[in-house]
Amino acid sequence: MKRYLIILYILLSFSAYASAQDTISVNVSDLEKALRENKRLQASIEADSLTMLDAEKQRKALEKGLIGKEKELQKLVEKNEKLKKEVEEKIKPLKDSLEKVTSELQAWQLKNENIKRELGNLAQTATVLEEQKKDLEAVQQKVEEALTSEGHIYLKQAFSTMSNEKLQEMMTECDKYKIDDNIQQLKKEVEQTLANKKCYETALATLHSKYNAASIANAKHQLAQLTALSDAQSVECRQVVDLMNEYEGCQQEFETFVRSFNKKRAGFDKTDKDACQRSMENHKNRNEAMVSHLKFIPYLKLAYEQYVKEATDNPAMIPDIEKEAIGK
Repeated sequence: MKRYLIILYILLSFSAYASAQDTISVNVSDLEKALRENKRLQASIEADSLTMLDAEKQRKALEKGLIGKEKELQKLVEKNEKLKKEVEEKIKPLKDSLEKVTSELQAWQLKNENIKRELGNLAQTATVLEEQKKDLEAVQQKVEEALTSEGHIYLKQAFSTMSNEKLQEMMTECDKYKIDDNIQQLKKEVEQTLANKKCYETALATLHSKYNAASIANAKHQLAQLTALSDAQSVECRQVVDLMNEYEGCQQEFETFVRSFNKKRAGFDKTDKDACQRSMENHKNRNEAMVSHLKFIPYLKLAYEQYVKEATDNPAMIPDIEKEAIGK
């Protein structure tokens, strides 16, 4: 704006100066003044031109510097993009891991909520079960008391009145109360009773079998080792021992009875069945004490009854028992 004003001013000056040339009455001093002003204006214009040149140089320098800065900035932007990409590549696994952990955390939180609900339900169930447990414990105590009381009563009975099935049932019932010391003690007593009863039955079996001295001696020895017997069981074992002690003598008496009747059959007609029966009745009556005695030995009792029947049903035939007794 200043430059345009100066140029306008110069033009006006030149216009005035031209007018003065045409006018004769121009003033020389004014002309000199105008020349001086003109020089001053030219100097000002030249100064402004230099200033403008400097400004242009500065503008170009600044423009060049700006272009350099823009290039640097572009390089920085490109470098930043590269770094950004590298960072994203490095961060991606972390982001994936974070997403996975977040998903697992959410799942865990959901599961935790479910567990809390289940725990609440379990707590309610536990309360109900605790009440039921108390009721069951009361019932169990009564059952255990009854089982123990009845069990001890049963275990004191004589072996002959017991059954192995009942004792096994007691064992099975005791197994239901493994944590109860009283019941487990009862189980041990049942086991002991079963073992004692087996030994008693083995001894009793010798009386139901043909006389065998070795078997009887072994059975007597086993009975002597028994412990924890009730009074009734002790009495029963002593009775069996007494009968085993008498077995040999009763066997001999029976053989004597058979041999004696064998001699009698020589005195009557073997075809006369009635005569044979009368002779046997007389023979039994004369040996009544012996007959009563041997009937306590189960095997001899059965052998006696079998012999009498066979000897009287067919007098002409000698029974095997009789043959064995007379050594034929």
